[in-house]
Amino acid sequence: MLDNIRKHTDKIMWFIAALFIGGLFFWYGTGGTSKNTVVEADNFTIEVSDYRSSLNRTLRNKREETETELSENQITRIKQQVLSTMVNTETLFYEAKKMGLSVTDNEVAATIRNLPQFQQDGRFNNRLYKQALLYSMNMNPAEFEELIRKDIYTKKIERIILSTAEVTEPELQLAYMRKNGSLEGYQKDKEELKNSIVRQKRMSLYRQWMTDLRRNMNLTVNPKLAGLQ
Repeated sequence: MLDNIRKHTDKIMWFIAALFIGGLFFWYGTGGTSKNTVVEADNFTIEVSDYRSSLNRTLRNKREETETELSENQITRIKQQVLSTMVNTETLFYEAKKMGLSVTDNEVAATIRNLPQFQQDGRFNNRLYKQALLYSMNMNPAEFEELIRKDIYTKKIERIILSTAEVTEPELQLAYMRKNGSLEGYQKDKEELKNSIVRQKRMSLYRQWMTDLRRNMNLTVNPKLAGLQ
């Protein structure tokens, strides 16, 4: 049970998929940060201790999933994923607060109570919740609840950004004709085509938006402290 909880909660802590794996050090300055921070930006820092805790949990889960020792290349890629994801999280968290978004204690509590991994007989079990955090994640409730709060913030701003991706009827027809040579069968395939184009637009929109944010944040990464040098 606790292994299942640990895997689920680690997925929560990743929050947003790392869209820019490997690009972190290309786009931004590398070099010296303070001895306690692996990333420094205008509006946030990432402590070495937080990075290493997240990295160790992720490495442990990967080893359990594969039941084999990870190669050096795999470990390096996981380090990049963890660091990039943490930067994305802090970036979105700051932007969400700047936009005036808020997350209440009730929203955090409801999210946690609805996680099946913390339920017993269909109801939230506080003892199970605290045991899972303590023994499986080495984390106290306040720390975990702050992570959930950031997750909710990022989901809210994601929904706002992604909701702007739209596709018009002429776009749909043109895309269909390019693929099929005519509009025969268009009405039957229209909804599937629309969903596919909207997904592509959302991915492109989100990627560009995140790229712009990260390029303007005056971010410095210390690859040595991240174990990438």
